[in-house]
Amino acid sequence: PDGRVVATVQNNIITSNTSTGLSTVSARALPKVFHNDAWGNGTPAQSSNFGGTLANLSPSASDLAGNPIPDATCTPTTTICGNISVNPFFVNPVDPRNVSDRAEFYRIANFELRSESKLIDRGKDKDSPSRDFKGRIRIVDIPGVGNETSPPLTGPDSEPRSVDIGAFEF
Repeated sequence: PDGRVVATVQNNIITSNTSTGLSTVSARALPKVFHNDAWGNGTPAQSSNFGGTLANLSPSASDLAGNPIPDATCTPTTTICGNISVNPFFVNPVDPRNVSDRAEFYRIANFELRSESKLIDRGKDKDSPSRDFKGRIRIVDIPGVGNETSPPLTGPDSEPRSVDIGAFEF
């Protein structure tokens, strides 16, 4: 609308960038940023997980159960909400800059989530792809693993969550 760029960024893991994880560069941008994890971006002296017109998110505080507290609660009218900043706990993260052979990188790197990841079942189900990067069904809930929504949450952001944040379903 009005020559503005509207983009939706949902259920992504943005990590290990030397500058900013996710940023808008124009005040005219109207991003919809839902249920992402930006962690470990910037330099040790200056964390910059979100930038530009997006409020920066330092490593997330946790509730008494150890679950990360998101930047904002989602409502039907919010456009930036549910985002956190926690270690994603990948199975075997490998920096592609440190591997000279692309085939070797694909053989050894594994960006799937480990069972202790706080990103399991924390994505936004609505408008998510039905399958993950490996072709597996996304909307799967494993009882006792991840962010449990039973009994169902109440309030405007009360949809059950079973999609994981990231490219791969646990």
